Amino acid sequence: MSYIDSIFFMDSLTKIEKAISSQYQTSVVNLSHWDTSNEYQDEMLKVLQLECTSPPWDYIYSYSIPVETRRAIIQKLGMPLDCISNHMALLLQSGTQSIINVANLIKQQQIKKVCILKPAYFSVAYTFDTLGIRYGYESIDFEDNHIHIPIEKITQEKYDCIWVTSPLFGVGKYLSEEHISEINTLLDKDVMVVTDESFSTPGHELIRYIYNSPNHIGIYCPHKAIAMNGIKFSVVICHLSFEDLIEQWVDVLSGALSKSNCDAVNHYLTDNFVVCYNASQAYINRNRKLVERILSNYSCARLLCNEEGSCQYITVLWDNITFESGEDLNFLASLIERTKASFYPGHISGFACRKLTFRINLTISTSCLSYSLVQIAEYLQSYAT
Repeated sequence: MSYIDSIFFMDSLTKIEKAISSQYQTSVVNLSHWDTSNEYQDEMLKVLQLECTSPPWDYIYSYSIPVETRRAIIQKLGMPLDCISNHMALLLQSGTQSIINVANLIKQQQIKKVCILKPAYFSVAYTFDTLGIRYGYESIDFEDNHIHIPIEKITQEKYDCIWVTSPLFGVGKYLSEEHISEINTLLDKDVMVVTDESFSTPGHELIRYIYNSPNHIGIYCPHKAIAMNGIKFSVVICHLSFEDLIEQWVDVLSGALSKSNCDAVNHYLTDNFVVCYNASQAYINRNRKLVERILSNYSCARLLCNEEGSCQYITVLWDNITFESGEDLNFLASLIERTKASFYPGHISGFACRKLTFRINLTISTSCLSYSLVQIAEYLQSYAT
């Protein structure tokens, strides 16, 4: 029986948080948790206009939705108009469902070996394991807040497919023009490239810049840009030649869309989505600048991303503490007891960095973020000295 170590680790961390919360009769703030705060939700509810008009009766699959609607989604994601006619949009319930369906497409294409670029969402590898897809890991290097994709190693290892996450998972940093050029080179060499862009924000979608190639598959989940996970949809954009295969397998792997998925599709195509995105960015950028100001007081701390238009997550690196501390539950228990705050260390997302890293969710309340981050930073500074 195969279990998932990273989920066991998070479960263990949650038990520690609950025990300390109960012991001291106070809440423990997890800076990395994926849920948004009431403060953020209240801000968004001021501008959100969501019409729940989809009928609740019949099965609705991706192919049930008019092709004009699906092409409108591709266009809003930024694909050049002259490329849309030879691409399709497969609408799915979530980014996880998109990962499963794209992984199956890789299997059906008889790809021999996939490169997963880390950091990446943990479910990708487990999906490959379940489907019997052979894969290897290559790690993105972080140096002076720049990222380096090991193209030479990818070429040397003769991968047939590369799976890259943009923005980098948990970091919020996007690929540069140089990286896009490297991806286009791989496409020219008949390497399949999957870009998992579920957390991409409007204007940063790689579909705007990557070659019009049948070897490129993109995964998007637009409402993650506004941190809305209760009503959302995901979409796989790929070449029209895959249409029959991928739509047939949906019946087996995913089933029909929900009413909330259809309502989210309709919302994405309205002007209100842009209004919501602007409100979300205003909140996220305020908290991002707050994090920057706090960490500027600690010489060992640095952000791996600090740029406008990033998603809700950023990652902190602590230079003089090794990554092993983030794997040590005793260390984390001591930190939580002293600070009444917590985080998910970067190894859960596959960070290869030799230093301690942890992500911050910028949609938590500003007061909780400010207090808890200072407590953690003070603890880490005293621990390392």
